[in-house]
Amino acid sequence: MNLKHLGLIAVVAIAAFAAPQAASAYYFEPSPGGPLTVDAPNDLVTDFATADVDGNGNEDIIRVGSGKGIHVFLADNDGQGFTPAAGSPFGTGTPGTTRFSVTTGDFGGDSAIDLLVGTGNPHTYETYLGADDGTFPTNPDFTFSVPSVGPDFAAPSGPPAVGDLNEDSRPDLVVPMTAHKFAVALGSATGQFTVTPESPVNVPTTNNLAGESFTAASVGDWNGNGHEDVAFSSSDSADQAPPAIFTAIGNGTGVLIPTGSPVYTQAVFQDMPSIATIDLHTNVWDDLAVASPFTDQVVTLIGSPTGLVANPAPNGTMETGQNTRPISVVNAKLSGDGVADLGISLYADHSLTFAESRGDGNLDLVPGSPFDLPPIGGKEFRPEIVMGGDFDGDDISDLAAYSSDPGDSGIARGIDVMINRPLPVMTPASLNFPATPLGGESDPLTVKLENGGSPNLYINSISIPNNDGKFELDSSACPSFFYGGGRCNIKVVFKPGLEYDTPSANLVITFTGGVEPVSVPLTGHTPARMEPDVDTIDFDETIVGYEPDTGVDYVQINSTGGDALELGNPLITGPDASDFSIENAANCTAAPIPSGSSCTLTVTFAPSSSGFREGYLDFESANDPDPPAPVALEGYGRKAEYTVSPASHDFGEAKVDEVTSRPTQTFTVDSNGAAGVPFTGASVTGANADAFEITLNNCPTQEPIPAHDGSCSITVEFNPTGDAGTRSANLVVDAFSSVASGPATIPLTGTATTDPIPPVGKPKLVVNLKFAAKVKRGKTLVVNAVVKNTGDAAARPLIIKATAPAKMAKAPKPIKVSTLAPGKSITRKLKIKVKRNAPRGRKLTVKVTASSGKVKRTAVRATRVD
Repeated sequence: MNLKHLGLIAVVAIAAFAAPQAASAYYFEPSPGGPLTVDAPNDLVTDFATADVDGNGNEDIIRVGSGKGIHVFLADNDGQGFTPAAGSPFGTGTPGTTRFSVTTGDFGGDSAIDLLVGTGNPHTYETYLGADDGTFPTNPDFTFSVPSVGPDFAAPSGPPAVGDLNEDSRPDLVVPMTAHKFAVALGSATGQFTVTPESPVNVPTTNNLAGESFTAASVGDWNGNGHEDVAFSSSDSADQAPPAIFTAIGNGTGVLIPTGSPVYTQAVFQDMPSIATIDLHTNVWDDLAVASPFTDQVVTLIGSPTGLVANPAPNGTMETGQNTRPISVVNAKLSGDGVADLGISLYADHSLTFAESRGDGNLDLVPGSPFDLPPIGGKEFRPEIVMGGDFDGDDISDLAAYSSDPGDSGIARGIDVMINRPLPVMTPASLNFPATPLGGESDPLTVKLENGGSPNLYINSISIPNNDGKFELDSSACPSFFYGGGRCNIKVVFKPGLEYDTPSANLVITFTGGVEPVSVPLTGHTPARMEPDVDTIDFDETIVGYEPDTGVDYVQINSTGGDALELGNPLITGPDASDFSIENAANCTAAPIPSGSSCTLTVTFAPSSSGFREGYLDFESANDPDPPAPVALEGYGRKAEYTVSPASHDFGEAKVDEVTSRPTQTFTVDSNGAAGVPFTGASVTGANADAFEITLNNCPTQEPIPAHDGSCSITVEFNPTGDAGTRSANLVVDAFSSVASGPATIPLTGTATTDPIPPVGKPKLVVNLKFAAKVKRGKTLVVNAVVKNTGDAAARPLIIKATAPAKMAKAPKPIKVSTLAPGKSITRKLKIKVKRNAPRGRKLTVKVTASSGKVKRTAVRATRVD
């Protein structure tokens, strides 16, 4: 659509039902019968109007556009849709031409709605008299044309405005024209219009340019003298004169006298395609609203004794939002408050928005708007003309707008109808009652029911079905219906009965008039309930001080109330509290435990004394108003005690390396406490540990040595080697005692003697090394180690080990040779990895050691790192 030169914008004033309370918001929803479309190629819309053409109390929609015919869509009685009138389309008997405007009124004087249709060249207006059943004739009853005279040959350029200009109680017409002119056509008792002799009337403008056209007109009493005047919006096709609002003042005879100077001039050289008569002050002067799409504003002018003047109110000019393009305004009673409202189509925003008058000249955008207009066939809806009409018979105006662009088939073509609906709003969205004692009742909670729309909202019923008597409501404050913005409070009480649970129900409100029911979920909570799965934990007998024997048991805390269970820090109390502990308190305290869930605590028993020990598991705080008794904790501490006999032993003399008749001693471990003695093992330690050997150990390691009279034995043999002399070591018995710390240590002594047996031969080793004189960094140095046994005994086994400075190289693992006989030699390669960062030019010293038992020989040689 070309906004610059749009000339087909209509304005409609709508009467509506008045009510004493103002609506706070509006709610519109697409009509179930929309959108209203005509099949291609006749789908282009140029204008539409609303009126009750079939006399059923609901206003209907009359559409004109490309192709023959005037399409009439009748609103059904329940507001759910539209049906083409019988015989529609009408007016098909005339030559095919585009209709550019349609205007409704009682032109024939019989109370039935008639149509005035403007056609294309030649500019002819056709009157179709209605039969009050939604039908119209095939051919017009009357026609008239506006004469084109003078050098500029002015022609109609916008839809006519309707008013009683000569005060004969018959509607007359004001036709805006090109070349800043207008024509007046006076109505008659038959429906025929007669153009006055003065027509067309010239309106002097500042520049009097031939390109200045009037694109919209609206009738109102601007100066309050009781006679109807007219306002025009102008546009200059050559952009030489700024758009402006001009007026012509009536005298009640059908003559309109132009005032000449504009009452408002727009700074932006773009069209003001729509104007509407409104009443911002409820006084004797009518006011005017102007759609200014390229400033994103709706501008208002107010009437005065001298005619229309600028509105001084702070909100007299209303911003509709950046790049929304308010293209059309309509004066409509959208609520029952008796105050004028404005419906505004936002071309670029694909939506409708609304403004309310404060009664002091100010306008306010209405909460809840804008409302998006649905696309048609997947094509975006660009609203042009917006019209009001009571399509569903509730005495409140609904809105309709058309979308059509002859130059862009990608834009929707058709009419969207938005039904002005009541809107039940429930606040809050749900009620969640606090925990209420069994058998009691909660304080009442309140749900606010509000009509967020503007038509009346009629209540059918308010109830809480299927709630087993646990919820009671008081809706006595709610009337049978609400005006727009009306509200009432509904009170609900929760009575839980005698069972722990979390009951739920719904507060349901039903309405008449096709409004869907609304509901508010209700949830009641009984107190939290804590139920441990045990009342006593018996740890039985536990060894005092022995950590591996610590008693471990578990308590499951079940949340069985209606509310989530909140537990404070668990506590151990009682005479022996220090002997019990809780390992994982956070399991039950990190977050509330939902009803039906549980948590588990780990409780341990580590007695510090013998005898009966007792304590209690309790919680510092809990939201269970009647918590159970603490869980009793009990157990017995038993001491483990033992002795080892003898407490020490001297094995006397033993010949070195003697293989028979070695001296031995058996040591007895006696358990003499109330608890069994845990035994881990026995070993010999000390300076000459290798001279003593445990040859027998029958002490148990899988279970304790039985209490009181249990015992076991350990046998130690004295087997010295080497030179003669004294030997000493300790037998370590690794068993636990509650009365003594650490293992028992038994001193062992003995004397090694020698005999005249000649010494046995032994190996003798010689080592020679061969490797390169230098080696590169990061490379491997290969060392050839030659080992020869020059002794009189075999070397068993033979270990060859190489070492080098760790900062310069990495030595290889030792090489093991099982035996090297006397007089024999072997060669082994040892690979030493030189590090990349080894200092260049430095000496790398390699040491190779050959050993067999106590026989050892070492060779050292160096190489240079290159």
